Amino acid sequence: MEEKIIEIIANELGVSKEIITEDTEIGGIPEWDSLHNVQVFGAIEIAFEIKFQPEQIMDLETVGDIIQFINEVKV
Repeated sequence: MEEKIIEIIANELGVSKEIITEDTEIGGIPEWDSLHNVQVFGAIEIAFEIKFQPEQIMDLETVGDIIQFINEVKV
């Protein structure tokens, strides 16, 4: 699952997945601006058939947080 999430993020941002790690902060690379943030979370929602609430997105700070959230929701 981690690899799939990283691949989605990299594809949406148009960057190499090698630069995305669990420690990558949301918005922590130049390509991850507010518009791309919407696209990233939209793509993740579609891929994993989940729905983020705005408050949940605001609580997430890193790619690792996204992975952990999805793992908890998909249990």
